Amino acid sequence: MQPKVLLVYSDSSLESTMKQALASFGVQLVAVSEPTSASKLIDDETFDAVLLDGPNLGAAAPALEERVHNSARNHNAAVIMLSDYQPGILRAKLENDETTFVLDQPFNAQQLQGLLTAGHVNLPPVQRKFTRVPFNAHVLCDTDHEEFTALAETLSEGGIGLLVSGDVTMDTEWVISFVIPGATEMIEAKGRVRRTSETQVGLSFSKMHESDRVKIQQYVSQQKSTPIN
Repeated sequence: MQPKVLLVYSDSSLESTMKQALASFGVQLVAVSEPTSASKLIDDETFDAVLLDGPNLGAAAPALEERVHNSARNHNAAVIMLSDYQPGILRAKLENDETTFVLDQPFNAQQLQGLLTAGHVNLPPVQRKFTRVPFNAHVLCDTDHEEFTALAETLSEGGIGLLVSGDVTMDTEWVISFVIPGATEMIEAKGRVRRTSETQVGLSFSKMHESDRVKIQQYVSQQKSTPIN
């Protein structure tokens, strides 16, 4: 059964970020911005986890946290409080034998995944649409804010994995260019950030010339003897 997560938010950009991240984990997201509506959902429906936008919900956040812990339906659900205390730190708050996980912002998809796992949410295995293969090449990146060169480590017909450190915003679109080994012409494409960690960024191709797509398909097909899970 698909895990179901309730997000109570105030900042609409958080809803978009969470929707994208949770979809990649195979999680159904129910998002509401009104604490009253959230209270009714907590009483009437069952969730595997409840995410609370702590900094922006104010006094409603601890009240909803307590409501989940005392709920007949959701007392076993993981409560995840989003905080702005410091970047990317995951910790647990213990009160009266009840656990609330705290995830400081900004965070990445891997930290959110680890938090859900720590909260005993059974995430389904990721079914990849495209086969990834090892890919060692320098990639020119333009994020709109800066230009730099990154080292690629994986490639598929749907996207590319890069070694990149520093803060990266989910769902932003990058312009990238690279050369496939054995070729001479540069491939140019646009890609959206779909996955981040402390040292890696995964881009999903959003736009490229069909001739470049064919080149990538041919390269991946040749390298399929060494796929990456």
